Amino acid sequence: MRKIILATCLFLLSLAVHSQNTFPSTGNVGIGTTTPGDLLSVSGGNIAFGALNCLRSTQLYVQSPDVSANNYVRALFSQNIYWNNTTSQWYIANVSNPDFSALRMESSGQMSFYTHPYNTNDYSGSNMADSSMLKYRRLTITGAGNVGIGTASPGVLFDVAGTVRTASSFVIHSNLFGQQIQLRDSTGTSTGWWMGINDASGDYFSIGDGSSSNSNRLVILKSTGNVLIGKTSQTNSAYILDVNGMARINKVVVNTTGADFVFEPGYKLTPLDKLAGFIRQNHYLPGIEPAKLMQRDGLDIGEGQTKLLQKVEELTLYVIEQDKKQQQQARQFEQQNKTIEAQGNLLQQQQKLLQQLQEQLAQLKENGKK
Repeated sequence: MRKIILATCLFLLSLAVHSQNTFPSTGNVGIGTTTPGDLLSVSGGNIAFGALNCLRSTQLYVQSPDVSANNYVRALFSQNIYWNNTTSQWYIANVSNPDFSALRMESSGQMSFYTHPYNTNDYSGSNMADSSMLKYRRLTITGAGNVGIGTASPGVLFDVAGTVRTASSFVIHSNLFGQQIQLRDSTGTSTGWWMGINDASGDYFSIGDGSSSNSNRLVILKSTGNVLIGKTSQTNSAYILDVNGMARINKVVVNTTGADFVFEPGYKLTPLDKLAGFIRQNHYLPGIEPAKLMQRDGLDIGEGQTKLLQKVEELTLYVIEQDKKQQQQARQFEQQNKTIEAQGNLLQQQQKLLQQLQEQLAQLKENGKK
């Protein structure tokens, strides 16, 4: 009796399951539905291909490799959109403002990714021509391995038509020197500016204009921290900044010790006669580098300004000393003038007295004759 009941249950269960499926000899196949609308329709469950789960609710389409009339489509994996070889058009799933995406295997081994954002209904109708899909092509991988973002025909291994942003490091690596970032013109063929490593050891980072030859290297940053502008080498590596050309700067601040030591009480000025002899013999001031050394080694602005300030302060002391001597001489001249004036007054008095004596003598002689 138990066997009869079990057989009856299995028979009824098979009928119930079979009533949800349809396997015609020709036409559409339905699993979970008796009215399949596609060659294979799944309703109320998942269809699994290994690790791939395709949910009917996501409007997921998988098309087998098939060359269309325009020799463009080969295989397609998409969501909410599918390709119709008969009409050579894309068809959008019958949902409200659908977002759609597609992975498309194209001719010549090329693969492209298409996306359309949700609630952006910028297409008309439920289908569109193949050419109207091009604006949704986001990423392309060519048969040669070039990857393009924003471009359908990448000309290099990684070709981006737009802005690139990274939240971490951007690394350029090669076994050969000459790695560069190039800024080209609108055609992408002529190099306007470039920056990169131009030394096999990675010792030089350069910024240049035009070609990457040494003559076009405008700025060089060495691994030692030295910066070269307008030149490709330096004879004295002690200069952190080495410029071959003129520089115009609104303000330069240089660390210096100053020259206030000149005004200390114990500071000795060189006598002017000895200073004059030194200048006649050497043709430059003591403590100042001669012109030949300046031409060869340049001028230390900080030290040079300190020495110039020292000479200005020494000159100030010379002027003060000369002023003291002049004031002393002026006082001497004034005293001498007073002495001369007093002597002049005395001489006048003596002359008057002599004149009086002469008059008295003359009067006496006149009285003697009478």
